[in-house]
Order: sequence, then structure tokens, then C-alpha cells
Amino acid sequence: MENCLDEIIKIEKKYNLYTDSIDGCNYWMYHRYHIITSMLIDAYGMNHPYESGNKTSIIAKYFSLFYKLLKGLTSYIQSIFVRRKSPILLLPSPRELSNQDKYCFMYTGFMLAPLHPILLSNHSIGDLITIPGDNVFPFLDVIAVLEKGIYWRKKKDEVKQEIVKRLRPALLEMLGVSGTTMNIDDECDLIAKTVFVHGIRVKYFTRLLQRIHPQLVVEVVYYNNTYMLINETANNMNIKTIELQHGLVDPLHVAYRFDSDNKIPQVPNYILSFSSFWNKSFLMPKVGTELYATGFPYYEEELKRNKRKDYATRKGRIMFVSGPTEGESLSRLAVECYELLPKDEFHILYRLHPDEKNVWREAYPWLVAYDDRIEVAEPGKRSIYELFAESEFLVGVYSTVLFEGIGYGLRTYVYKKGFYESMKPLVDANYAIIFENINELIELITLNKNDQGDRTRVEEIWKENAANNIIGFIMDLLEGVADS
Repeated sequence: MENCLDEIIKIEKKYNLYTDSIDGCNYWMYHRYHIITSMLIDAYGMNHPYESGNKTSIIAKYFSLFYKLLKGLTSYIQSIFVRRKSPILLLPSPRELSNQDKYCFMYTGFMLAPLHPILLSNHSIGDLITIPGDNVFPFLDVIAVLEKGIYWRKKKDEVKQEIVKRLRPALLEMLGVSGTTMNIDDECDLIAKTVFVHGIRVKYFTRLLQRIHPQLVVEVVYYNNTYMLINETANNMNIKTIELQHGLVDPLHVAYRFDSDNKIPQVPNYILSFSSFWNKSFLMPKVGTELYATGFPYYEEELKRNKRKDYATRKGRIMFVSGPTEGESLSRLAVECYELLPKDEFHILYRLHPDEKNVWREAYPWLVAYDDRIEVAEPGKRSIYELFAESEFLVGVYSTVLFEGIGYGLRTYVYKKGFYESMKPLVDANYAIIFENINELIELITLNKNDQGDRTRVEEIWKENAANNIIGFIMDLLEGVADS
């Protein structure tokens, strides 16, 4: 399926989609991740991620929108009087939210004290989370609200017709090579909304950056629409942008695969990766984006905080790592594993993905039936690193978690389902073994194959001294900006 993505990327280049624009908007860049990833999920026959386990009424949705609008406008008015400036603007990620909807700064906390960046407190009308602290710049992208309630139908329809005309041939070719289907009209409708509000949003973020006056923008998860728009605006203002690697990057990650000889303004200028091992999986534009291996500070600190337990504690503990696209098959496998392994020698723990927290009881009834025998770990209750420290085996399909287990010497097995090819770098480096069915897994576990007790190669995957590496890189970059 890696070849499928390669073919899709060739089609992107054939139709000049990276640079094609309507009314000044590179429309494809704001939707390519969602569109291509959906194609790949369908091509693999996988389940699409769960959005929510809660169904709300139309009245409740409108009430929620009104509440967010009121709260957002309050933040916007407050921002008018904010006059803070800093050389660094920090764009944190929703992934840094803890279970209580408070920021834990998983990816960026190490830089708050030494660098004193300004943080944006609201990145969209749908995620109005207040970040505590004196260095916060509250903002509201008002257009994100307006586009939900006002269509200006005639103009938008004209834009949509032009998008359909330009994009349909490329999408049809992509669907052909992936063997999937898609409602092209619906996708073009979403793109038309993006194009329609793009110019106004650029003006908004231009004013915002002028007021904060940063020399650098540091971000996590660049490929959400708001951050790409800020990158584009920063590029127009000659402000450098940096992304911190936040998770798995592999040959199937659409956001990090391009075939472009030119700079793409929505993509950051620098990407700071976990190590040079990961750099092999990036395929970035040949101009305008540079890769540097710096490490992952949070992981490094968790390794120190959650020491691996003695073998007697870990022996026989099997940790399954779920995910929103492969959770159904993996949870069934965990149940089968419980039935076939000796109950007095093995303990099975099933760790849910955050997107499954509110839906797993409805989505996986077979797992519910075993929840008195299989330990189901919900995100937010216990650190995944605590669970690593108590486990001997790790089983999953594709996840950054499978790489993180290396630091704990876990015997790691990759289930040949869905996006398992994403784990090829891990398997090729002899950190994990692929299995196809329950019988193969039972054999691997009982024979204790793939003993990863020696952790001397951790530095290969996770570069050490990460916090100092990143802070040093940023300081050097600031000095270069000051000298230019």
C-alpha cells in the first residue's frame, strides 16, 4: 500500500496541486491530509476513527455554538488589550491536553521557563481551552465561527464549481489507483468553504503576528488548518517556523510525504525529529524544509520517572496497544489470547486509544464481556509509561507506542493488519517481529522470542539530551535572525 501512496503523490505533482490556487488559496494543501488518509483507510479495509461516543440534539449543538461564540468573542475583546511580545510564538497541540481538559504540555513544557514564549490559547472555535499563565495571548479566529453559520451561497457555489473543474480529474485518478470511492461533490463543498474564508483569515493572522512580532513560530502538529494558515502567513512575513515531531512518522504518513521541488508555505521551515533514525521516513519538499535530529524531551523524562520493574513483576504481562482504526481486530485478538494462554502464567492488559475512551463499550462488546478478566486501561487514569514498566510483551498494529516500548526492553510484536507496514523501520532494525494470526502470536510469546532485554540501542531511536538540543537549536536560530 506504500506504492499506492507513492502513486497518489505522483498524481498530485502531475496536476500541480501543491501550488494550484484559487483566489490566492492553495486549496489542496488544506485538505490533502484528510482526503488521502481517508483513501488509504478505505483501501486497507479499516475502520475510520471514532469522532465521539456522544450524540447531541440539534438544539444542543446550536446552544454549544452560541456558548463558544460568546466565550470566543470575550477572548477576542481581551486580546485587543494584550500588548505582550516575545521572539517565540508557541502553538501547542490539542494532544497536550490532559484528561481534565487542562494542558500538560507534553511536547512543549520543557521550553516554557527558559524561552518564555507567547502561547495562543484558542486554536479554533471548536477547541476553546484556556491555557493558564501570564504569557498567553488569547485570540479568536472569528471566521471559524462565521463560516459555520453564514454561507454567502452564491459566491461559494461559484468557487465550488471552479474547484470541481480543477480537482475532479485528479481525484478520479487517485480513487482509481487506491480502488476506493468518495463523494467528490461533498469534498469540493468543504474545500470551497476554505477558499471562501481564506483571504479574511490571512488578514486576521497577519494582524495577530504583527502585534506579537515573533521571530520564530514553534508548533506541534503543523497540518491542522489553523496552523498551516499561520505558517503561510509567517512565510509571507519572513518569520521562520519550526515543528516538533509529536508521534509516528512513516512512509504512509501523508503529512510528511511530498514530491515537490519548491517550497510549500503551509509546511514548516524546520522539523526537529526524535533522532536521525526517523529522518529516513520523511519525504519533505526539496526546498524550504530542513530536518534536524534533536530528541523527545517528554519521553526522556518519563524513562527516568518510570523505571522498569524487576522481571518477577513484569513476567507474563502482555500489553495490547489499541487504535481507532485497528481496535476491532486487535481487541478480538486480545480475547483469543486470553483464552489460549495459561491463566496462571499470563496477564493481559488492553490499553485503549484516547479516541476509543467514550465508545469502546459500545464498539467492542466482546471486550466488555471479558473486562473482569482482561484489564482494560483507559487513557488518563494511568501513564502509559507506568504500564510499560510493568509489562514484558507489547502487541499492536501501528503506533508511536511500539517505538516507545523499546526503552523498556519490551518484546514487541506487530499484528499484520491495516497500516502494519508503518512498522517496517522497527521490524527491519530487529526491534519487533510481525505475526499474522493468533497461533503465531501464542508461539512467539510462549517461546520468548525477540528478547529485547538489552536497551543499549535506545539512543538509535530516541536521541539523548533532547531538551538541551532543542533549546540550543532555537537559540542559535534566534541569533541568526538577529544578525541578519
